[in-house]
Amino acid sequence: MRTSRFRRTVVATAAVALLGLPASAVASHTVVRATSNDTWAESYNHIRPGSRVVWKNPAALGDTHDLTAYGSNWNKSVTLQAGDQTAKTFRRTGTYRYRCRLHSTKRPGEQCRGMCGVIHVARY
Repeated sequence: MRTSRFRRTVVATAAVALLGLPASAVASHTVVRATSNDTWAESYNHIRPGSRVVWKNPAALGDTHDLTAYGSNWNKSVTLQAGDQTAKTFRRTGTYRYRCRLHSTKRPGEQCRGMCGVIHVARY
């Protein structure tokens, strides 16, 4: 049992070293949930490179949302029925914006209003 655990630790450490990521970034994740008042909770998140973000649409809400990236640095567009979730691992630093097109408005040159969110990825 100890040998098996030791091997897993060695393999995980080697993988982190090969990817050039800090160990804390590999295991970290953030959960963003749709709320009953058509917002994302938390709508602004700071994460490290290599962190995974999971967006959830709780079944109890019984509502449909979509998750749509906007800006030029990433692509994602998925419909989330009640109880669904989707995820993305952010490997590069930057600011990643997203919204629910059903419950937000975004006009060229204006800020997103309504069900909008931001993932800020930085080394800190």
